[in-house]
Amino acid sequence: MDDYKKLIKLSLPVIVTYLSFHLIGITDMIMVGRLGKEAIASVGLAITVWIVIFFPLEFFFETVVILLSRAFGKGDKKLFKSYYYTEIIIALVLGFIALFFYFPLKIILGFLTKDPVILKMATLYLLTAMLRSIPFTLGQVFSRTFMAIQRPKYITYISIATTLLNIFLNYILIFGKLGFPKLGVVGAGIASLIASIFQAGMLYLFLRVKVRPFISDDKFTLSKPMVKEIFKLGTPLAELSFLESISWVIFIRFISQLGVAPYASHEIAMKIKDIGFLMGYAVATVCGSLVGASMGQSDESSARRLTNKSVILATIFMVAFGVLFFIFPDIFTSMFTDDKEVILISRNILRVMALYQIADAIYLVFRSSLNAMKDTKFVRNISLIGLWCLMIPATFLFVNVFKIGVIGAWIGLTFHVAFCAILFWQRFTKKSWS
Repeated sequence: MDDYKKLIKLSLPVIVTYLSFHLIGITDMIMVGRLGKEAIASVGLAITVWIVIFFPLEFFFETVVILLSRAFGKGDKKLFKSYYYTEIIIALVLGFIALFFYFPLKIILGFLTKDPVILKMATLYLLTAMLRSIPFTLGQVFSRTFMAIQRPKYITYISIATTLLNIFLNYILIFGKLGFPKLGVVGAGIASLIASIFQAGMLYLFLRVKVRPFISDDKFTLSKPMVKEIFKLGTPLAELSFLESISWVIFIRFISQLGVAPYASHEIAMKIKDIGFLMGYAVATVCGSLVGASMGQSDESSARRLTNKSVILATIFMVAFGVLFFIFPDIFTSMFTDDKEVILISRNILRVMALYQIADAIYLVFRSSLNAMKDTKFVRNISLIGLWCLMIPATFLFVNVFKIGVIGAWIGLTFHVAFCAILFWQRFTKKSWS
């Protein structure tokens, strides 16, 4: 029972943090939704191409939890400091490089839609999103450092403040309140940019105080072997995320060709999914940090015990939300739109999503645990097989051959997650990590 209490205690701040972070996207979608389904589609498409670059960056910085949690578990302050500052330098460099990917991503937008109105709005939103690159990468390092030292509650306060700031800025910039011009979709992008800068800055200020006890007084020197170690560990994660993002673009292409209403319904369903997903994600994130600390102490039995209990906990949470999605779908969809066609399609997606939630809980925890055990190449390889050999072909068949629309795409996605969950579970169970 103590393990469950510890997991829940550490997960609650992560849940609030994750919810606050994703509420930026959710509130963008809700408030932009008042401008019409074209606005919903444009923001959704811009975010779809944005993740091609930024999801790989986010996954790359899983190295922060993996490496710093081990140094934390060992009590090695010098090693902790070296990893911490090296990750910050890498974040600055990669964030700056990411700025220049605006132009190829703009081309991808043209691949996803030919509607001139949607394309114009999506391009403008994408530009503001790209300007978030440096605060985004730094924010990933800072927030994951809090997770590595098992102090997630401090991220929560900042995340709540960031969300409230974003909602306020959305209100005045999207709709032109308090003397500001009415900027529509662009206003949502500018609001998110300002909120991201605020969040990264506040995380850094809090971290300067809270991380001090875990950092030695030794002078920091950038180490080439340490940079290589970080890239060796993080590259498979980034590669996986990049290829996941490309497969997601293709997945979205199948859906966007069905029309504005089906695509808008998909985007609404994705935002609702984040509400249920956050419970499993929080438990998986905490599991990764605890497993990393256990492996730093060479305690494999503890790592296994914590992982198994995390799977049970995540599954209970996500099944509970799945039941709500299945029985009361309209309660969720009506928050985003009053378009009857969009609500009807979203309702059916949520009922498929109820089954998806079960597989996703198992998938999230075992993936996080395997990454914490430095088995990142296996996670990458299995995930890519599931994406390219199962999800994409299944989606093509269900959407283009069997003609069951956006529901078919979600069935294909569920197949992929279930496939990976089973193989991750087998790998974790059968492999020795000593």
